[in-house]
Amino acid sequence: MAEKSDSSEPSAIVFDLSQIREDVGRPTRLMSWLVRHSGRRVLSQRPGRVEAGAGQARHTIRVTLANPFEREAVLFHEAGEPVPQHVLEDIKRWQREHGRD
Repeated sequence: MAEKSDSSEPSAIVFDLSQIREDVGRPTRLMSWLVRHSGRRVLSQRPGRVEAGAGQARHTIRVTLANPFEREAVLFHEAGEPVPQHVLEDIKRWQREHGRD
């Protein structure tokens, strides 16, 4: 029979590193594709960073995930309307899910 854990013990937090790498790697791969199609050469690529060059010029491009709900809030502000509560909740939820709170 399994023992019940004491409720005062902290629960373990488990991170799936392969999923985190995939989440960060997806926009990095997109940026590398854009760099190649703009006529530049990808010199190196790792999650969150692309090194590119053309001739003697060398550029470092940092890649991060963007909260799409923040853009939605900006659109409401630009229209002079109040930001709906569900958009604010979506922003907070996205930040919580992506470790940005």
